[in-house]
Amino acid sequence: MIDIQPAMTLTRKPFDIRPKPPYPHRPQKPVSQEKEVTVCLAIACDSYSQVTNPKYVLIADQMISTETSSSLSRKMWPLTKSWYAMLAGNNISMVSNVLAASWPKISKIESPTAQDVARITKAAYQARRTSQLEDMYLAAYGWGMAEFLKDGRKLLGASVFEQMKFQMDQYDLGFNLLVCGFDSMKAQFPTLFEVTNPGIVTPRTVPGYYAGIGTGAANALSYLDWKKQSQKTSLAQTLYNGIAAKSLAETALAVGKETMVTVVERTSAFPERTLRERQIQEIRGIWEKEEASIRPSNLESRVIELLKSEP
Repeated sequence: MIDIQPAMTLTRKPFDIRPKPPYPHRPQKPVSQEKEVTVCLAIACDSYSQVTNPKYVLIADQMISTETSSSLSRKMWPLTKSWYAMLAGNNISMVSNVLAASWPKISKIESPTAQDVARITKAAYQARRTSQLEDMYLAAYGWGMAEFLKDGRKLLGASVFEQMKFQMDQYDLGFNLLVCGFDSMKAQFPTLFEVTNPGIVTPRTVPGYYAGIGTGAANALSYLDWKKQSQKTSLAQTLYNGIAAKSLAETALAVGKETMVTVVERTSAFPERTLRERQIQEIRGIWEKEEASIRPSNLESRVIELLKSEP
Protein backbone atom coordinates (compact mmCIF):
# COMPACT_ATOMS: atom_id res chain seq x y z
CA MET A 1 0.00 0.00 0.00
CA ILE A 2 1.26 3.45 -0.93
CA ASP A 3 1.18 5.89 1.94
CA ILE A 4 -0.12 9.22 0.59
CA GLN A 5 0.99 12.18 2.68
CA PRO A 6 -1.01 15.42 2.91
CA ALA A 7 -0.18 17.83 0.14
CA MET A 8 1.22 20.44 2.52
CA THR A 9 4.05 18.08 3.59
CA LEU A 10 5.36 17.94 0.02
CA THR A 11 6.37 21.59 0.11
CA ARG A 12 10.02 21.67 1.04
CA LYS A 13 12.86 24.11 0.84
CA PRO A 14 15.27 23.46 -2.09
CA PHE A 15 18.04 21.92 0.05
CA ASP A 16 15.61 19.30 1.41
CA ILE A 17 14.54 17.89 -1.98
CA ARG A 18 17.37 15.36 -2.29
CA PRO A 19 17.07 12.02 -0.47
CA LYS A 20 18.21 11.87 3.11
CA PRO A 21 21.34 9.79 3.80
CA PRO A 22 20.98 6.68 6.02
CA TYR A 23 21.99 8.06 9.40
CA PRO A 24 20.03 8.04 12.67
CA HIS A 25 17.74 10.99 13.32
CA ARG A 26 18.65 10.90 17.02
CA PRO A 27 21.93 10.00 18.70
CA GLN A 28 21.87 6.27 19.35
CA LYS A 29 23.56 4.65 22.33
CA PRO A 30 25.02 1.15 22.19
CA VAL A 31 22.60 -1.72 22.65
CA SER A 32 24.21 -2.52 26.00
CA GLN A 33 23.85 1.02 27.32
CA GLU A 34 22.56 1.02 30.88
CA LYS A 35 21.25 3.55 33.35
CA GLU A 36 23.72 5.79 35.15
CA VAL A 37 22.69 4.75 38.65
CA THR A 38 25.93 3.65 40.22
CA VAL A 39 28.38 4.94 42.78
CA CYS A 40 32.13 4.59 43.15
CA LEU A 41 34.50 6.32 45.58
CA ALA A 42 38.25 6.91 45.53
CA ILE A 43 39.68 8.32 48.78
CA ALA A 44 43.29 9.18 49.66
CA CYS A 45 44.51 8.61 53.21
CA ASP A 46 47.60 8.23 55.44
CA SER A 47 49.43 10.78 53.26
CA TYR A 48 52.31 12.91 54.55
CA SER A 49 52.70 10.43 57.43
CA GLN A 50 56.13 9.70 58.90
CA VAL A 51 55.15 6.23 60.13
CA THR A 52 52.91 4.80 57.38
CA ASN A 53 52.89 4.66 53.60
CA PRO A 54 50.27 6.76 51.81
CA LYS A 55 47.26 4.79 50.62
CA TYR A 56 44.01 5.14 48.76
CA VAL A 57 40.71 3.34 49.27
CA LEU A 58 38.41 2.30 46.43
CA ILE A 59 34.76 1.62 47.21
CA ALA A 60 32.03 0.66 44.75
CA ASP A 61 28.69 -1.00 44.56
CA GLN A 62 28.58 -4.00 42.24
CA MET A 63 25.15 -3.50 40.75
CA ILE A 64 24.63 -3.19 37.01
CA SER A 65 21.06 -2.09 36.24
CA THR A 66 19.84 -2.51 32.67
CA GLU A 67 16.47 -1.64 31.25
CA THR A 68 15.19 -5.13 32.08
CA SER A 69 17.29 -6.59 34.90
CA SER A 70 20.01 -6.12 37.49
CA SER A 71 23.17 -8.14 38.09
CA LEU A 72 26.45 -8.00 40.00
CA SER A 73 29.69 -6.98 38.34
CA ARG A 74 33.17 -5.79 39.26
CA LYS A 75 33.65 -2.05 38.86
CA MET A 76 37.38 -1.63 39.57
CA TRP A 77 40.33 -2.89 37.56
CA PRO A 78 44.12 -2.75 38.10
CA LEU A 79 46.05 -0.89 35.39
CA THR A 80 49.43 -1.55 37.03
CA LYS A 81 50.66 -2.47 40.51
CA SER A 82 49.87 1.02 41.84
CA TRP A 83 47.20 2.34 39.45
CA TYR A 84 43.51 1.42 39.43
CA ALA A 85 40.57 2.47 37.28
CA MET A 86 36.96 2.47 38.45
CA LEU A 87 33.81 2.49 36.39
CA ALA A 88 31.53 5.45 37.05
CA GLY A 89 28.48 4.44 35.07
CA ASN A 90 27.10 1.10 33.94
CA ASN A 91 28.30 0.48 30.39
CA ILE A 92 30.56 -2.49 31.10
CA SER A 93 30.97 -3.48 27.44
CA MET A 94 32.53 -0.16 26.51
CA VAL A 95 34.77 0.24 29.56
CA SER A 96 36.32 -3.19 28.99
CA ASN A 97 37.32 -2.13 25.48
CA VAL A 98 38.92 1.08 26.74
CA LEU A 99 40.85 -0.63 29.54
CA ALA A 100 41.93 -3.47 27.26
CA ALA A 101 43.49 -0.87 24.97
CA SER A 102 45.08 1.03 27.89
CA TRP A 103 46.60 -1.76 29.97
CA PRO A 104 49.23 -3.10 27.50
CA LYS A 105 50.66 0.39 26.93
CA ILE A 106 50.71 1.34 30.60
CA SER A 107 52.26 -1.98 31.63
CA LYS A 108 55.21 -1.42 29.30
CA ILE A 109 56.25 1.67 31.29
CA GLU A 110 58.42 0.73 34.26
CA SER A 111 57.13 3.49 36.58
CA PRO A 112 54.12 5.13 34.92
CA THR A 113 53.36 8.65 36.12
CA ALA A 114 49.97 10.33 36.31
CA GLN A 115 50.75 12.02 33.00
CA ASP A 116 51.47 8.65 31.37
CA VAL A 117 48.31 7.01 32.68
CA ALA A 118 46.11 10.02 31.86
CA ARG A 119 47.50 10.30 28.32
CA ILE A 120 47.00 6.61 27.54
CA THR A 121 43.52 6.22 29.07
CA LYS A 122 42.33 9.44 27.44
CA ALA A 123 43.57 8.30 24.03
CA ALA A 124 41.89 4.89 24.46
CA TYR A 125 38.60 6.55 25.49
CA GLN A 126 38.68 8.91 22.50
CA ALA A 127 39.60 6.11 20.09
CA ARG A 128 36.68 3.94 21.26
CA ARG A 129 34.25 6.85 20.96
CA THR A 130 35.48 7.64 17.43
CA SER A 131 35.19 3.97 16.42
CA GLN A 132 31.60 3.85 17.67
CA LEU A 133 30.68 7.01 15.78
CA GLU A 134 32.23 5.69 12.57
CA ASP A 135 30.26 2.44 12.88
CA MET A 136 26.99 4.22 13.66
CA TYR A 137 27.09 7.17 11.27
CA LEU A 138 29.80 6.77 8.62
CA ALA A 139 30.07 3.08 7.73
CA ALA A 140 27.28 3.42 5.15
CA TYR A 141 29.46 5.89 3.26
CA GLY A 142 32.71 3.95 3.64
CA TRP A 143 34.19 6.95 5.46
CA GLY A 144 36.38 7.38 8.48
CA MET A 145 36.16 10.40 10.79
CA ALA A 146 38.99 12.23 9.03
CA GLU A 147 37.27 11.88 5.65
CA PHE A 148 33.94 13.04 7.06
CA LEU A 149 35.45 16.18 8.57
CA LYS A 150 37.47 16.93 5.43
CA ASP A 151 34.95 16.24 2.65
CA GLY A 152 31.58 15.77 4.36
CA ARG A 153 30.38 19.35 4.00
CA LYS A 154 31.16 19.42 0.28
CA LEU A 155 29.67 15.99 -0.51
CA LEU A 156 26.60 16.11 1.75
CA GLY A 157 25.84 19.79 1.72
CA ALA A 158 26.08 22.18 4.67
CA SER A 159 22.66 21.37 6.15
CA VAL A 160 23.06 17.58 6.22
CA PHE A 161 26.69 17.81 7.35
CA GLU A 162 25.88 20.11 10.26
CA GLN A 163 22.96 17.93 11.36
CA MET A 164 25.11 14.80 11.34
CA LYS A 165 27.95 16.54 13.14
CA PHE A 166 25.58 17.86 15.81
CA GLN A 167 24.22 14.37 16.47
CA MET A 168 27.73 12.93 16.66
CA ASP A 169 28.83 15.63 19.09
CA GLN A 170 26.04 14.56 21.47
CA TYR A 171 27.10 10.92 21.56
CA ASP A 172 28.25 9.59 24.95
CA LEU A 173 29.91 6.24 25.65
CA GLY A 174 27.86 6.01 28.83
CA PHE A 175 30.58 5.90 31.47
CA ASN A 176 33.41 7.84 33.11
CA LEU A 177 36.66 6.43 34.44
CA LEU A 178 37.82 7.34 37.93
CA VAL A 179 41.58 6.63 38.05
CA CYS A 180 43.84 6.64 41.11
CA GLY A 181 47.49 5.77 41.71
CA PHE A 182 50.99 6.80 42.76
CA ASP A 183 53.44 8.67 40.54
CA SER A 184 56.37 6.86 42.16
CA MET A 185 57.46 4.94 45.25
CA LYS A 186 58.37 8.32 46.78
CA ALA A 187 55.00 10.00 46.19
CA GLN A 188 53.60 11.57 49.37
CA PHE A 189 49.99 11.21 48.21
CA PRO A 190 48.03 9.44 45.46
CA THR A 191 46.93 11.21 42.30
CA LEU A 192 43.27 11.07 41.31
CA PHE A 193 41.69 12.06 37.99
CA GLU A 194 38.57 11.42 35.94
CA VAL A 195 38.19 10.69 32.22
CA THR A 196 34.81 11.87 30.93
CA ASN A 197 33.02 12.22 27.61
CA PRO A 198 34.27 12.99 24.96
CA GLY A 199 37.69 12.09 26.42
CA ILE A 200 38.51 14.92 28.85
CA VAL A 201 40.87 14.45 31.80
CA THR A 202 39.86 16.34 34.96
CA PRO A 203 42.15 16.33 38.05
CA ARG A 204 40.41 15.23 41.29
CA THR A 205 43.41 15.05 43.63
CA VAL A 206 42.15 17.96 45.74
CA PRO A 207 40.54 17.54 48.29
CA GLY A 208 41.70 13.92 48.21
CA TYR A 209 38.46 12.11 47.41
CA TYR A 210 35.87 11.94 44.67
CA ALA A 211 32.68 10.05 43.87
CA GLY A 212 31.79 8.88 40.40
CA ILE A 213 28.66 9.90 38.52
CA GLY A 214 25.30 8.58 39.54
CA THR A 215 22.36 9.42 41.70
CA GLY A 216 24.20 8.39 44.85
CA ALA A 217 27.37 10.41 44.33
CA ALA A 218 26.08 13.67 45.87
CA ASN A 219 25.11 11.93 49.11
CA ALA A 220 28.52 10.29 49.40
CA LEU A 221 30.46 13.49 48.72
CA SER A 222 28.38 15.49 51.18
CA TYR A 223 29.08 12.99 53.94
CA LEU A 224 32.84 12.93 53.28
CA ASP A 225 32.90 16.72 53.29
CA TRP A 226 30.95 16.81 56.57
CA LYS A 227 33.43 14.36 58.10
CA LYS A 228 36.32 16.58 56.93
CA GLN A 229 37.92 13.69 55.10
CA SER A 230 41.37 14.59 53.79
CA GLN A 231 44.56 12.99 52.50
CA LYS A 232 45.90 13.03 56.07
CA THR A 233 42.99 11.04 57.51
CA SER A 234 44.00 7.63 58.88
CA LEU A 235 43.16 4.42 57.04
CA ALA A 236 40.81 3.23 59.80
CA GLN A 237 38.84 6.50 59.86
CA THR A 238 38.82 6.58 56.05
CA LEU A 239 37.36 3.08 55.81
CA TYR A 240 34.61 4.07 58.24
CA ASN A 241 33.90 7.34 56.41
CA GLY A 242 33.96 5.69 52.99
CA ILE A 243 31.71 2.75 53.87
CA ALA A 244 29.27 5.10 55.62
CA ALA A 245 29.29 7.41 52.57
CA LYS A 246 28.58 4.47 50.29
CA SER A 247 25.76 3.37 52.61
CA LEU A 248 24.18 6.82 52.35
CA ALA A 249 24.48 6.62 48.56
CA GLU A 250 22.30 3.51 48.61
CA THR A 251 19.25 5.69 49.23
CA ALA A 252 19.44 6.50 45.51
CA LEU A 253 17.46 4.33 43.12
CA ALA A 254 19.25 1.14 41.96
CA VAL A 255 22.53 1.70 43.85
CA GLY A 256 23.34 -1.83 44.99
CA LYS A 257 24.04 -2.73 48.62
CA GLU A 258 26.73 -5.20 47.56
CA THR A 259 29.99 -3.41 48.27
CA MET A 260 33.59 -3.94 47.23
CA VAL A 261 36.41 -2.22 49.15
CA THR A 262 40.06 -2.29 48.08
CA VAL A 263 43.00 -0.60 49.82
CA VAL A 264 46.09 0.20 47.73
CA GLU A 265 49.34 1.15 49.46
CA ARG A 266 52.45 2.86 48.09
CA THR A 267 54.73 -0.11 48.53
CA SER A 268 56.54 -2.57 46.30
CA ALA A 269 55.31 -5.64 48.20
CA PHE A 270 51.63 -6.69 48.24
CA PRO A 271 50.19 -3.19 47.65
CA GLU A 272 46.58 -4.34 47.29
CA ARG A 273 44.22 -5.56 49.99
CA THR A 274 40.53 -6.32 49.44
CA LEU A 275 38.28 -6.32 52.50
CA ARG A 276 36.15 -9.37 53.21
CA GLU A 277 32.39 -9.04 53.23
CA ARG A 278 32.31 -9.66 56.99
CA GLN A 279 34.73 -6.77 57.62
CA ILE A 280 32.70 -4.41 55.43
CA GLN A 281 29.43 -5.33 57.15
CA GLU A 282 30.89 -4.92 60.63
CA ILE A 283 32.23 -1.44 59.82
CA ARG A 284 28.87 -0.58 58.30
CA GLY A 285 27.21 -1.90 61.44
CA ILE A 286 29.20 0.53 63.61
CA TRP A 287 27.83 3.41 61.55
CA GLU A 288 24.27 2.09 61.51
CA LYS A 289 24.10 1.46 65.26
CA GLU A 290 26.10 4.38 66.60
CA GLU A 291 25.60 7.22 64.11
CA ALA A 292 22.95 6.74 61.43
CA SER A 293 20.06 5.99 63.79
CA ILE A 294 20.98 8.29 66.66
CA ARG A 295 18.27 10.79 67.61
CA PRO A 296 18.46 13.41 70.34
CA SER A 297 16.73 12.42 73.58
CA ASN A 298 13.30 13.97 74.24
CA LEU A 299 13.39 15.54 70.80
CA GLU A 300 9.65 16.12 70.41
CA SER A 301 9.08 17.74 73.81
CA ARG A 302 12.13 19.97 73.43
CA VAL A 303 10.98 21.28 70.05
CA ILE A 304 7.44 21.86 71.39
CA GLU A 305 8.86 23.94 74.23
CA LEU A 306 10.85 26.01 71.74
CA LEU A 307 7.71 26.67 69.74
CA LYS A 308 6.00 28.01 72.88
CA SER A 309 8.73 30.55 73.48
CA GLU A 310 8.34 34.17 72.44
CA PRO A 311 9.46 35.13 68.91
